[in-house]
Amino acid sequence: MYFTLCTNKDLYEWDKTGDFGSIYGELFINIDGFIFPDEGWIDIVSSVLIMWVENIASLLQSNSDNEEREFCFMDGPYYFKVIGIKDETIKITLYDHYKQVNQEPYEVSFYNFLTEVSKVIVGINMDERLKEVKNAKELKNKYTRLKKIAKEKGYKL
Repeated sequence: MYFTLCTNKDLYEWDKTGDFGSIYGELFINIDGFIFPDEGWIDIVSSVLIMWVENIASLLQSNSDNEEREFCFMDGPYYFKVIGIKDETIKITLYDHYKQVNQEPYEVSFYNFLTEVSKVIVGINMDERLKEVKNAKELKNKYTRLKKIAKEKGYKL
């Protein structure tokens, strides 16, 4: 199965002045044609990705084959659980209002998942319009740490 993280950075809006200085915009996932939470879902992109990067780093650093992490969306009770299986494959279970959506977990390549999240973050990091947004700076710092951890585990980002 294939995992895609969908966004459109051309439609991002941001706030440089708030406590967090966040980026808002479209952010949803597509697993082999299944869209979650919804096509065109609008969320706090920077905050969501900061949490996801922390969870991915935690999965990479875990010594357990079946480490589990929750990947939440900010607006609404939508999230997915990822269970790592020996750094190669992950199982993804989707939740809508705390109710499981898919009967069987989706199995996707961990590298596919990692690179899809990375592509979105790199796009944000390279966007000159966003370089002064506070959460974009925090995301960049956390992503630098993630790249180091990933490299130590043999993943090239």
